[in-house]
Amino acid sequence: MNLQEAKRKIKEFIADFKLSKSKINIYSDVSVEKGILNFSREIKADLITLSTHGRSGLAHLFTGSVTKNLSKNALKPMMTIKV
Repeated sequence: MNLQEAKRKIKEFIADFKLSKSKINIYSDVSVEKGILNFSREIKADLITLSTHGRSGLAHLFTGSVTKNLSKNALKPMMTIKV
């Protein structure tokens, strides 16, 4: 899927929510963690907020945790919300 297709699909998805202020950002980097860190620097973010599933056991071993890996390298405050 190219960038234009991705943006179109996102716009279609959020159209029903009638969001008055929204902005779509798609950022590509070598890893999810590096992408989040680099994007947060680029926009001069004060806080990085992520949702987490709180996996443990085998699921955690096989999928890892972006939130956990990011928290080791983030130089900004982080807020995590368990969903």
